[in-house]
Amino acid sequence: MANPIVVTGATGTLGRPLVATLRARGLAVRALSRRGEVRADLTTGEGLEDAVRGAAVIIHAASDPQHPEHDVAATRRLIEVAQRHGVGHFIYISIVGIEKFSGMAYYRVKLDCEALVRGSTLPWTILRATQFFELLPERMFPVLGRFGPLVVGRGWQIQPVEVREVADKLADIAAGPPAGMLPDFAGPELLTWEQMARDWKRAGGTRKPVWALPLPGAVSRAMRAGALTAPAHTDGKLRWSQWLHERFAGAAP
Repeated sequence: MANPIVVTGATGTLGRPLVATLRARGLAVRALSRRGEVRADLTTGEGLEDAVRGAAVIIHAASDPQHPEHDVAATRRLIEVAQRHGVGHFIYISIVGIEKFSGMAYYRVKLDCEALVRGSTLPWTILRATQFFELLPERMFPVLGRFGPLVVGRGWQIQPVEVREVADKLADIAAGPPAGMLPDFAGPELLTWEQMARDWKRAGGTRKPVWALPLPGAVSRAMRAGALTAPAHTDGKLRWSQWLHERFAGAAP
């Protein structure tokens, strides 16, 4: 496979559509994961040298929200291997607004990983995207509703984006030269967590009652202030209601 694009986290929420998008464009891809097509472990380094050797581009989409402390060492190891093999373009996907949530470990780690990329000798591009549609129903709502009602912060804002559109954007980036820090990439509409939770319930995603409460704390204040949004960048096209319609047969678009 000559000069492939290496995708880390290839079996993840973003990795799967990203690999499919790149291949649909006729590009050679090495899909890296611990148990996927090309097996490599970013935590231990096992298989990583062979996986990166000869690569033209790396798109680093792997992350571990459950154990974010692993991500910095994994990113450092990947950068070191990429530098040894002369990779021509290192692309890192990050999250809009993370600098405003220093108390949250996962976001703090993403900032640390950005700093590693910027400080490397590799030609690089960093793209920050807003939250994927899947984040709230698949990860956050189960946590927020684990003790009964689905409790969200009143006034919490979000600007979710379709993951396939982020994959398309990353494929465009991979086809071009390194560009440094790119403008934010965000969904087409500002929503509240309450609205998304009620839409999810109406579509059939949960039977739990939805409570929107005035939650205290710095994180809640930042959410109300729209720290995770980028209103000047309405790049995505697919709306939340359309995504729900795809997910649930019969949901109103």
